[in-house]
Amino acid sequence: MEVFKGFMIPPAPITQFMRLDFDGHLKVYERRASWEAVSDLLSPFPGECGYPMVCGKYGVCSNGQCGCPQEAFKQIDYRHPNLGCSLITPISCNYSQYHSLLELKDTSYFTLNSLPPDNSDLDEKTGLEDCKKTCLENCSCKAAVFSYGWV
Repeated sequence: MEVFKGFMIPPAPITQFMRLDFDGHLKVYERRASWEAVSDLLSPFPGECGYPMVCGKYGVCSNGQCGCPQEAFKQIDYRHPNLGCSLITPISCNYSQYHSLLELKDTSYFTLNSLPPDNSDLDEKTGLEDCKKTCLENCSCKAAVFSYGWV
């Protein structure tokens, strides 16, 4: 058994490699008839919804189920909700005066859990409305993450 940063990697008499997959899973693959995943090193630590792209682009994970924010998005494939969501109306800088932000309450984002407690890059005086306003003033801003208290 090999160990990488505290994670146990299953031994193999054949070639193995490790890859951080598009959905955030860190997997070990080995060559059999084809390349097969033999271990998910981070599982079960982050939980079903703890991986950054588990529900694809614009997808939201809740209780292990993928969905889309209702007002502006639709499922790419209803039979495979983990493929993510698409915008109903594309975002364009030509019409930025009509943009608004859809607030998702009681939602967390994986990077919030990994911020150091003394992160000096964060402005603790910025309120929710200022955060929204700043994003809306930049036509290329598609999302803003806001949280009261970083502990």
